[in-house]
Amino acid sequence: MDQQEGSLREIAQLFRVSVSFVVRFLQRRRQAGTLEPKPHGGAPRGSGTR
Repeated sequence: MDQQEGSLREIAQLFRVSVSFVVRFLQRRRQAGTLEPKPHGGAPRGSGTR
């Protein structure tokens, strides 16, 4: 596990993000099979005309 932790730390430093961000990013990739953003909630916006 030390080798993997070292790699995660190196990735985090390379992209200037936290190790926890890298872990969550990889977990999302494993679980969802994609890195696409999740859909946003709420109703679609109106046309703006009244």
